Amino acid sequence: MIDPFRGRFGPNIIPEDQIFRIQTRGSTPQFTLDTDEGHSIYDVAKAQLGYSYMPIIDATINALKFRDEEDPDYNPLADMMGYEEYAKDLIDAKNEEHMRELKSEIDENKQRRQVLAE
Repeated sequence: MIDPFRGRFGPNIIPEDQIFRIQTRGSTPQFTLDTDEGHSIYDVAKAQLGYSYMPIIDATINALKFRDEEDPDYNPLADMMGYEEYAKDLIDAKNEEHMRELKSEIDENKQRRQVLAE
């Protein structure tokens, strides 16, 4: 039997969940990235690699750089203002310069996380 209403003039009898499948059959969906934030793919890759690997590299460099520079009078607890949540990472600072390095590394990692979050 021929359906005279099938085609342009026929009612829409395809379920909505099937329409998307039919429209995208045989084609690759096109996705666009929201670039309002201004971070390029290079910035994101740099932040991801830095977030993953720089703590290991920084720890190695610090271990070598500050291995013989311990100040017996230095109290790291007195120099943690604003970084209290990182106390377990900063408690092993050997002198004031080492503490500045550790705080700088924490700030850089926070910035990397911010880039990845945006």
